[in-house]
Amino acid sequence: VDVGQSRVSNPGAFALAAALAKCKSAAEVQLGFGQTRLTEEGLSCVCSALAPLHLSAIILDCTNIPLTEAAGGHMAAALGTAPVVHLQLSGCDMEDRVAGVLGRALQSAPRRVLRIDCCRGGVQDDGAVAMAGALR
Repeated sequence: VDVGQSRVSNPGAFALAAALAKCKSAAEVQLGFGQTRLTEEGLSCVCSALAPLHLSAIILDCTNIPLTEAAGGHMAAALGTAPVVHLQLSGCDMEDRVAGVLGRALQSAPRRVLRIDCCRGGVQDDGAVAMAGALR
């Protein structure tokens, strides 16, 4: 599902989360929310619905959606043990604490991180170090 650069906002995200919650399993999920009207509340809801799916791959575009610690925590849970991860987080105004939450989640299980894009996102040295740990 790619709704990037559209007018989708939280009600659309809540409907998508409800549909995902009905899924028994999914091998791979690719969601594009970049540059939408989605807030961290909608993103958290979608990520919470992804968490129980035990994905083999997750590709998530959250370009320009502000990431707070709460949203970062839900995103970290959604990553679960998916071995292939691509996170597009450019322009997310993400603080080092959020980068740390995501970095630790990505380090917690064997995986192959393909890409983490945090450009124009406010990450400083501590956040970069945390995210770099996931690229082992």
